[in-house]
Amino acid sequence: MDLPQEERYEEFHQVENGVGMTRYFINTFKEQNQQLPHRITHKRRLTIVTGKLAGNIIDEIIVKRLNRIKNLEVNSIIIKNNFFGESVTVTGLLTGEDIYTQLKQIEYGDYVILPANCLNFEGKFLDNWTPEMLETKLNSKVEIVDSDFISLIESIS
Repeated sequence: MDLPQEERYEEFHQVENGVGMTRYFINTFKEQNQQLPHRITHKRRLTIVTGKLAGNIIDEIIVKRLNRIKNLEVNSIIIKNNFFGESVTVTGLLTGEDIYTQLKQIEYGDYVILPANCLNFEGKFLDNWTPEMLETKLNSKVEIVDSDFISLIESIS
């Protein structure tokens, strides 16, 4: 099904439990769209981690737009949730080990981009992995992004 229009969500009161979260994310990204640079100085390759539920949205909106930035190559990877089972498709329930196991099988580039919602308030995945552990095991930079892609692009430039 297509994502409902913004008007259907009223004031996004239930963003934290998923209702409206995707629409809010899309709206925030679209607001940043005009501020994204046309190019970055150094060539960079990024892989955005996502769950199955958000996969199409990440590809169609985020990856497609970021790939218009010269010297930037962006891909996404849908991580299968082996920890909780394949029926769990949300990004917020991904674990560090599942991400590592599936990323190590592909060319993920210079940076791995993790959505902030896959980490708890202590900055850990549900299996107690940390982004630093993932970074060490992958031997690649790991960046956490909430919805601020302008800061992300600035930090990798």
